[in-house]
Amino acid sequence: MSPHPPYVFDDAGMAVPMQACFPGDCGFWSTPVEDEVRTHLVGQVDHIDDLVATATDAILTHSRTPPIIIVFSDHGHRYDAGDRGETVRTLFFANTPGAPGLFPPDVTPINVMARLLSQYHGMELPMASEESYYVDQQRLSGTGPFDMTLIPEDVVRGTP
Repeated sequence: MSPHPPYVFDDAGMAVPMQACFPGDCGFWSTPVEDEVRTHLVGQVDHIDDLVATATDAILTHSRTPPIIIVFSDHGHRYDAGDRGETVRTLFFANTPGAPGLFPPDVTPINVMARLLSQYHGMELPMASEESYYVDQQRLSGTGPFDMTLIPEDVVRGTP
């Protein structure tokens, strides 16, 4: 569930005290981001990054055949409610043996499986639109989860 609350590990993997805002709301937009929450979030992400790197290295080291490894996040950070593109700038790592450059630098999760199946199983699958949409979390309770707004490409990439 990381980086969602509760934050339970520090950067060394040691338990941290439960945050005062949990189980209520440790959200960035509904409560001020306190140093405690920020510190725990960063520490937990650092620890989990180390775990993922260790697991990935072990898979690569112990595999007889070079494995396909894909690691990605479900959404970007949601620190700045005014930065709509921040929610779709995601983590993405790929090990694609024999297929360098399979994923473009601005890859989005929607076409990951289509690209993999096309490359490794010869399936000619159509690519979906790479457009990104935003659900305003501050209006969610009033508008519902399907009130989506297209995010312009320059906002998605963080370039003015």
